[in-house]
Amino acid sequence: MQQVVLVAEASDGIPAGVVGQLLAAAWREAWPADEVTMLAVSSGGPGLLDAIAGPEDTWLVTEVCGPLGHPVEAALLLRPDGSAVVEAARAAAPGLAPDGVAPVMRATTHGVGELLDAAREAGARRILVGVGGVAAVDGGAGALTGMGFRLRVADGSGLKIGADDLHRVAAVEPGWSADWSDVEVVVMTDVARPLLEAVDGPSPGVRVDEGDLDRLAVGITRWGEVAGRDLAAAPLASRPGAGAGGGLAFGVAAALGGSLHPGVDTVWHLQGGPDRLADGTRVIVAARPGGAVHEFVSRLAAASAVAVATVPPFPVDEGEDGSVDALRAAAGRALEGLR
Repeated sequence: MQQVVLVAEASDGIPAGVVGQLLAAAWREAWPADEVTMLAVSSGGPGLLDAIAGPEDTWLVTEVCGPLGHPVEAALLLRPDGSAVVEAARAAAPGLAPDGVAPVMRATTHGVGELLDAAREAGARRILVGVGGVAAVDGGAGALTGMGFRLRVADGSGLKIGADDLHRVAAVEPGWSADWSDVEVVVMTDVARPLLEAVDGPSPGVRVDEGDLDRLAVGITRWGEVAGRDLAAAPLASRPGAGAGGGLAFGVAAALGGSLHPGVDTVWHLQGGPDRLADGTRVIVAARPGGAVHEFVSRLAAASAVAVATVPPFPVDEGEDGSVDALRAAAGRALEGLR
């Protein structure tokens, strides 16, 4: 018998918990004497809520602004301890655009701000927000407008923006935003980029036309200067993770006094993951190689001198129907050759 820890993230639209359960069932069938622990994790991007939702959590669904300004229904989690979890991709993922593709210069995080406000209005006094997987590279300026902050151009008039107008921002002020002084905000980042590197990795499904990256760099630089001055957050721009979510991490943390934390580390401990892995533990990770989850688990295992085996994503084979039986078969195939 050996101790086996299965760590899973969402794969091809299959929630992390389902991935982990399928792999755990397949492992127990093949090696019934082993003691198997399953942890569903996320880096803070799409699939965050599905990974951590428990039976005592409450799903709150509200209508917010989508990535291109159209209405979408988005969910957040309210937890028994009085905290809430917001998944930014639920409001601003590229796939929520009407045709499934979002032009980066038009996309906004406005709806993320509305989700944050909904969590606060529901009574949460600790909000964890995962910023990965959004379409916009607007530095979180859109999210601030969604919370009631007011952005102005040089002549003092108001500005509602996508990234295309970010270079015009001259000032940001609280406007009609609520009092957030009694709310702790934890921003869960999926990359370690500072703000000025926010333009380096738009999400899949985001349309980037010729010249867009240069214009984004100008806009993000300008926004960092203005928000750093008016929100007293200048040092934040250089922090690792500030550029996550197209700079959404910076904007939310700057406006709400939030802290930046690696998303997978936060989720790992929310799920009861250990600080160290026990000697002799077998670690199986079902996560994108090179991604935040895979790197986190690999570092943790290396610190404990524990070996890690990676299983590939297990979409069903061509011709299979995606049924539970097909997914079980795919999970079994993914584990072949590990023992």
